[in-house]
Amino acid sequence: MSAVLLNDLDLPLLDFADPEVIANPYAAIRALGRDHWLARTPLGFLVLRYEDCKEIFRDRRFRTPPGLGLAAQGITSGPVFEWASKALQGLDGEDHARIRRIAQPAFTGEQSEKIRPAARQLVNEILDDAEAAGRSIDAY
Repeated sequence: MSAVLLNDLDLPLLDFADPEVIANPYAAIRALGRDHWLARTPLGFLVLRYEDCKEIFRDRRFRTPPGLGLAAQGITSGPVFEWASKALQGLDGEDHARIRRIAQPAFTGEQSEKIRPAARQLVNEILDDAEAAGRSIDAY
């Protein structure tokens, strides 16, 4: 069996800059997901269906690219690359499992509710500062 490159596949484009996608990204993803499991985006590829995502996450043949994919943007060293290489999302296998076991208790629904007021206050402060500076934040 020969390998098929993602770039050689005829895939739909999900353009996050498209006004229709901006207005309702989840509807756009669901619509594409009816006929395709994978789509191109301006930043790479997006798995469209939850069940396919679960299958890929469980398949040990897939792994996170070093530095969380920063090499694709030309960043292969330095403090950001080093941080991204050590962040939980950038780890695989036993290292990922060990850190996740340690951190997971902090991410329960109960713990999230405890920090909700402080998180809301922080976001409001950021938005207020941006507004006072005459800047806008696109948070679609």
